Amino acid sequence: MARFGSGGAVPIDGNIGVRLIKTKVSTAGFIGSSPRVQTGTDAASSAPIYGNGPIIFNPVNVDTDYTKALPSLNLTFHFTGKLQLRLAASKALTRPGFDQLNPNVTIFENNPTNGQRTATSGNANLRPLTADQLDASLE
Repeated sequence: MARFGSGGAVPIDGNIGVRLIKTKVSTAGFIGSSPRVQTGTDAASSAPIYGNGPIIFNPVNVDTDYTKALPSLNLTFHFTGKLQLRLAASKALTRPGFDQLNPNVTIFENNPTNGQRTATSGNANLRPLTADQLDASLE
């Protein structure tokens, strides 16, 4: 980070910088699925009744890495001893949580009569969220 300042009719000071981050994530897990199988027939309607078959687990391994530059700039304009304008601009980053990166997928039937399924999962390929931030204040 570099600081600077200047005099003149409206003195200005501030700083400018950049933060470089490198992230490497390795995740491992399993995708589990339970195939839909007919387990019987409804006596009243002769409609098939479905249920879960044997659970099958397949391994999932994902390696992700990224490098990001996060610049920032802060300026203060000193109009008088009691009045100043502050301006800031930066790029921010937040990484996904471990629970969001979890590659495990579980698929199971929610309703054995109609075979509807539900699933829960994370995503090992999630990228970080970035935001361009701007701030201004008159004090």
